[in-house]
Amino acid sequence: MASEIRVNTFKNRSGLGTVSINDSGASFSGVVTASSFSGDLTGNVTSSGVTTFTDLRVGTAVTANSSGVQVGAGKSIRLYGASSGYSEIIAAAGSSSTTFTLPANGGSASQYLQTDGSGVLSWQTVSSTEYQGPAVSVQRATSTQSLTDSTWTKIQFNSENFDTDGCFDSSTNYRFTPTKAGYYAVHGQVDISYSGTEPSSQHVALYKNGSVEKKTQSSGTGLPYGARVNLNHLVYMNGSSDYLEIFAYVNRTSVIATYSENKTSFHAYWVHS
Repeated sequence: MASEIRVNTFKNRSGLGTVSINDSGASFSGVVTASSFSGDLTGNVTSSGVTTFTDLRVGTAVTANSSGVQVGAGKSIRLYGASSGYSEIIAAAGSSSTTFTLPANGGSASQYLQTDGSGVLSWQTVSSTEYQGPAVSVQRATSTQSLTDSTWTKIQFNSENFDTDGCFDSSTNYRFTPTKAGYYAVHGQVDISYSGTEPSSQHVALYKNGSVEKKTQSSGTGLPYGARVNLNHLVYMNGSSDYLEIFAYVNRTSVIATYSENKTSFHAYWVHS
């Protein structure tokens, strides 16, 4: 038969409340004013001064012990502002675990946090060249260039309007080899000149690494002296070995690519990584 003993021992010396001891165990209720206490406390606990807990639990929301502070599933951490509002942090519902290690300082103005892929965060500065890339504008200048009948002929752009990163060879291979990987907007134009009957085929092609990447042709102007064939394209370049060239094709003899007034030209610039 269960029995219960109630005592008020040490109340005057240590301020203990009521201790109940029975065959189910022991429990405590009241106010602890002693300098030290060892045992389990359940309910509302108010403390003034330094209080050391071996294992502190707030319902199922928070557990604090020697392993750290754990927030229960679906719970959040709120940091309240001095006057109003709060910032809230909550873990994703995924099954994987992630640990973030913060930097050792507050960083500098305009920096951003970057992860190393393993959760270690560091302050990084946006590079002034991160959103910049090579740009080039060249043309055929000083003389015309003959186009061989029914043959793809590389256009020799021998004059540079600008070449921001020195990526265009305007004296030997007449090609664009950008030094930054990404997508490039490309415009090519060849002004084809002849006398008499218009050729049945007038093409301009963008070659990448020696093979056709994009090809276009004139719609047939019916004019007795020439045509201007344009090409526009967006192409990915690896930033090291990839190169671009412009070729023209006509099936007629005595045809030239003109050079005056920027008629035969090539333009390219980096737009995105």
